[in-house]
Amino acid sequence: MHIIKISKVLLPSYRYLPERLKMLFLFIGVFPQDYYTPISKIILMLKAEGLWGNWDCLRELAIDYSLVLCSMKSVNKNINKKYIGEFKTCRLHSSWQHVCRVEASKCKFYHVLNKLIDAKEEVLKGQRGLCLENNILFSTKEFCNSVRLNCSFSTRSLLFYWPYHQYPISIDVSFRLIREIDALKLRFYTFPDEILSLVQLKYLALTCNGEVPATISKLFNLRALIIHPSYVPIEIWDMQELQHIEILGKSLVAPPHVASLKNLKTLVGVNASICTISELLRRIPNIRKFGIQIELMPNEDHRHLLSCFGCISTLESLKILKFSITNPVVNHGNVFLVTRGSLKLPQGLEKFHLSGMGFPWEYMDVVGSLPYLRVLKLRSYAFQGSHWETQQGRFGSLKFLLMEESDLVQWKPGYGSFARLSYLSMKHCYKLKEIGMPAFLDQRGCNPLALTWADQLRPSVGSTLRVIAFSSFYNKPTTFKSESADDEEENNDIEEIIDCPMKLFGQTSVEEDGECTYNHEDETEEDYTEEISDQMMSFEEDGRLMPKHQ
Repeated sequence: MHIIKISKVLLPSYRYLPERLKMLFLFIGVFPQDYYTPISKIILMLKAEGLWGNWDCLRELAIDYSLVLCSMKSVNKNINKKYIGEFKTCRLHSSWQHVCRVEASKCKFYHVLNKLIDAKEEVLKGQRGLCLENNILFSTKEFCNSVRLNCSFSTRSLLFYWPYHQYPISIDVSFRLIREIDALKLRFYTFPDEILSLVQLKYLALTCNGEVPATISKLFNLRALIIHPSYVPIEIWDMQELQHIEILGKSLVAPPHVASLKNLKTLVGVNASICTISELLRRIPNIRKFGIQIELMPNEDHRHLLSCFGCISTLESLKILKFSITNPVVNHGNVFLVTRGSLKLPQGLEKFHLSGMGFPWEYMDVVGSLPYLRVLKLRSYAFQGSHWETQQGRFGSLKFLLMEESDLVQWKPGYGSFARLSYLSMKHCYKLKEIGMPAFLDQRGCNPLALTWADQLRPSVGSTLRVIAFSSFYNKPTTFKSESADDEEENNDIEEIIDCPMKLFGQTSVEEDGECTYNHEDETEEDYTEEISDQMMSFEEDGRLMPKHQ
C-alpha cells in the first residue's frame, strides 16, 4: 500500500516526460526489483523489437531527469557524468517500477504475471509483451488457455524472470508473431521444438542441457542468440542475420564449405583449439567483440598460442578481445622467443583481457604501443617474470589496469608511460614490492611491503591520489584507505580500519568492466567502458525523482 501511495504522487512526473522517453522508461521497469540490468542488454532487446532510438534517450532519463539509478563503471565519483557510456547497469527505484508496470499494462506494452489472478481476460487481452515472475504458471492449464485466447497473436516478447526454475516447463502456447524470448531462468532438458516454428524470432536467450538441433537455421531472422547448450550445430553458419552470439564454454566449429557471418559483431564464450581458431576467425570478418577460451592439452606447447594472435591481428574491426586458457598451468620452463613481431595485435583494440598465457613481460611493449587501448586486464599469470620495465611513452591511452595472480616483484614504468592511467588494481600479487603511481590504487591480497609503500605515496602536483589496500598476510586481515592531494595540509588525511575489511570490500568497491553478458552471473568483465566485476559494484544513486526543471 505504501508503494501504491507513493506511485500516485510520482505518476504526474511520468506523464510529464516527452513521448520519446516514455517507452524506454517503461521497458526498464519490466526487470525484477533490485535487478541491475546491463545497458547493453536493454539496447539489444529493444533493437530486436524495433524500439531502440539512440543513446540520448537513456542519457536524458539517467542524467537530466534522474529517473534511472545507474552503477558507475569507474570508481572515481568525480568523473564527468555527462556521458551515458560511463554507466554499466541501471535499475529503477521500486516506486517507479510500480508506476512503469501499471502504465505499461494499461497501454498494452507488457504485462507482469506473478499469480494466476494476473491473467484476467480484461488485462491480458492484446498485450504486446508478457513477463512471468512465477515461471510455473505455464504448467497450469487455466493460464495457458487464457493466454492462447487473449494474447497469443498480439504478443511480441516473452520474458521469464525470477526465480530460477530447475525443472523443465513446456511452452505450449502458439506465439506465431513473437520476436523475443528471454528464458535463461528456465531449464530445458532438450531444445524446445515449439520454438523452431517462431520464424519472426530475433532474440533468443535459453538454457538447454541438450543439443541444439540443426533445424535452428529455420530461425532465419534471429539476430541475438544467447544459449547454454551441450552442442552447437554447424548449421548456425547459415543464419546470416546473426549479430550477437553467446555460447558459454562450447565449441563453434567452422563448416567445411565456404560460409561466413558478415553481420556478426559479438562472439563470446566460445571454446576452440589452437588449430581451429584461424579457420573460425576467417568466417567473422566484421567482429567487434571476441571472447574465446582455449583448452590446452597437458603436453601441448604454449608457444603455439602466438599463431592465434597472428590471425586475430588481421581483424581490423576488432575493439574488444578476451582470450583465456581454461586450464592454465604455471610452467616457468616455457620459453617464448622475444623478437620483433613475436606478438601481433589489431591496432584498433580498445579493451584487452588475457588469462593464463604465461607470456614474458617483454611482450608488453607490443600491447603498450596500441594507440587506442583504454582497458587492460591480466589474470592467472597472463605474463610471467619478476621484473617489468615499461618503455618510455607506452600505454598513452590506458585508463584502467588490472593485474591478478602474478609473480611480478618489481614494476618500473618508463618516463611518460601510463600518462592517462587513473585506476590500478592489484590482486593476489604476493611477491610484488614496488609499483608505479596512478590516481587510484586498489591492492588486495598483496605483499605487506607493497602496502607499506602504497601508504607512503604522495600525488603529483595538481592531482589527488586515492589508495585502498587489503592484505591477509598479517595475523588479522588489515585494510586501510588513504586519500591525499598535493596540498600539504591534506597529506595526512589517512583513515585506517583494522579487522573489518568487508567494510570497504563488500559491495561498495568497483572493478572496471563492462559489456552485455545479460547478468547470467557472468564473467565479470570490465572497464571504463565495459564491465564491472559481478561481485563488487558501487552504485551511484541520485535521490531526485522529479525532472530538474520542475
